[in-house]
Amino acid sequence: MPFGYMGKILRVDLTTEAVETEELPESLYQKYIGGLGLAARILYDDLPKDLDPLDPKNEVIFMTGPYTGVPAPASARYEVVTLSPQTGFLGAANAGGFFGPTLKKTGFDGIVIRGAAKNPLYLWVTEDEGELRDAQHLWGQDTYATEDLIRKELDNDRIRVACIGPAGENLVSYAAIICDRGRAAARSGGAMVLGSKKLKAVACFGKKQVQIAHKSKFKEIATIFNKKILKDAIFKTLKLYGSEMLISLQYIFGDVPIKNWKQSTFDGIEKVTGHAMYKTILVRDKACLGCVISCKRHVRIDKGKYKLDENPASGPEYETVAALGTLCMIDNIYAIAKANDLCNRYGLDTISTGSVIAFAMECYEKGLITKEDLNGIDLKWGNPNAMIACIKLITNKEKIGSILALGTKKASKEIEGSEKFAVTVKGLEVAMHDPRSNQMLGLHYATTPFGGRHSSGSEAIATGLGSLPSPDLDFVAKPDERALDRLSPIGKARPIITIQDRNMMFDSAGLCIWLVSMPVIPTHYLPAFLSLITGWRMSYRKIFLKTGERISNLIHAFNIKHGFTMKDCELPHRLIKEPAVDGGSKGHVVYLEPMLREYFKIRQWDWETGKPKREKLIELGLDDIADDLWS
Repeated sequence: MPFGYMGKILRVDLTTEAVETEELPESLYQKYIGGLGLAARILYDDLPKDLDPLDPKNEVIFMTGPYTGVPAPASARYEVVTLSPQTGFLGAANAGGFFGPTLKKTGFDGIVIRGAAKNPLYLWVTEDEGELRDAQHLWGQDTYATEDLIRKELDNDRIRVACIGPAGENLVSYAAIICDRGRAAARSGGAMVLGSKKLKAVACFGKKQVQIAHKSKFKEIATIFNKKILKDAIFKTLKLYGSEMLISLQYIFGDVPIKNWKQSTFDGIEKVTGHAMYKTILVRDKACLGCVISCKRHVRIDKGKYKLDENPASGPEYETVAALGTLCMIDNIYAIAKANDLCNRYGLDTISTGSVIAFAMECYEKGLITKEDLNGIDLKWGNPNAMIACIKLITNKEKIGSILALGTKKASKEIEGSEKFAVTVKGLEVAMHDPRSNQMLGLHYATTPFGGRHSSGSEAIATGLGSLPSPDLDFVAKPDERALDRLSPIGKARPIITIQDRNMMFDSAGLCIWLVSMPVIPTHYLPAFLSLITGWRMSYRKIFLKTGERISNLIHAFNIKHGFTMKDCELPHRLIKEPAVDGGSKGHVVYLEPMLREYFKIRQWDWETGKPKREKLIELGLDDIADDLWS
């Protein structure tokens, strides 16, 4: 068993109800690290071409990394990876809280789930073993009730549960997996796949500890990192106002999408900032296991029509406030918190949910759908009650909800005349950062294998401030000075490639995005930190970034295997044909093609086919994949 790992995974076949343990060689961990990288390699090997995401042969993989569950800041992440029903490509989502570290304490680095059950089941994982149990009594329950019922049934309040809600059961394409009452592995529709398999939940409990190669030195460095974080002004602000602090800052640059991406200014913006939440509904901050950052919000609304069923409850973060707020022209923080609570309980991705509702509002405004289609809902811009009612329609697939549950891209093909204002990439709704305000982010959306997900290129968002956030990024990427001009397409490819490769490593190691998004701890220290855990020598450029590049190419190859073409690098009409009408990016669109050509040249990917060149794959140790793609 290598340091930092438990050395094995659990394989579950829901069709046969077989639960088996598989030991993995150290070489596989070393080559793909864990989390996203290891899960992507397993998925590449296991899934045949031309597979429907809801076919029982598809797999949902829960995977931790070497950093998951160690006593250090930002170390609670786990990854959920599958063939996405939204994109048809590799889908990945991650979450924090307590589930990931607890899963690892059972003695497993991850779980690979395939097949489909005849009747609802849940998986109960304890130390070194797993068991499938009947879940018919849980089917139809929301995620909070499911967690409570499983803990009661197993008579252990310390059990951690990751589960689907009614949205996943009803096969809403952007259903989310929820753990710890509001921690969401939300993007890419993994919960829809679990719903098709009739797996309601994964529950786990264990007490095993992760073994660290250089324990005393690791503890010393972790203490230094914690002290640096606690003293840093940015993280003090994050602890105080949460990720919502970004709204006030990014709004200046035209980064916050408004009215389904038609505007960049909004009269109600001050009512939905982190400061507004702090003054009204915030009760306290909340941390993942072992983390001093405490970015999670807990809120209280104990009266009125937006009363929450439990107080305090998990509160909305930046992406949610933008998606369910500004994108829909809603400035009522109480209503946004209520909508967030419903999404958590029903098991919905708040980014996709808000995007679909904003799309539907524009359809309604243009007369493409009617009040009758909406079961009497007056879905006007800025109507919080209509937004909340629409969430229920989608979850239950009532009336137009059955079409909106398909996701924006597929819904736009069903609603004639709506395709030009469907804002998706590769079928996934774009996250709440407008790339017209930041050309590097536009290139990231076009090239990330996950579609409209922002987190794997998170630092690109910060370039809107006029500088690259990490000093070491400038050292490694050596960008053209014009890369720092957020509105210029020049010099954007090399920095975003560095960001993407590095963030692939963070998602594989189990590191939280906040540790890489702020320049408190220069990220070239993090490979050394991982070396203390694993005992492996890990230089920054030759090993750390090169491993990230290997994972990037592996996932891109997976997508090619499952039908990727160059058309899948396109951005939606609204972002490349409709200039921003106001705000900090007024007059600009995303100038994609020159950036994309430079990106493919540096990546050594073929411009005609999109394939990584054979020699690049061989250089990265992916010889078998080179044979797959080029034979």
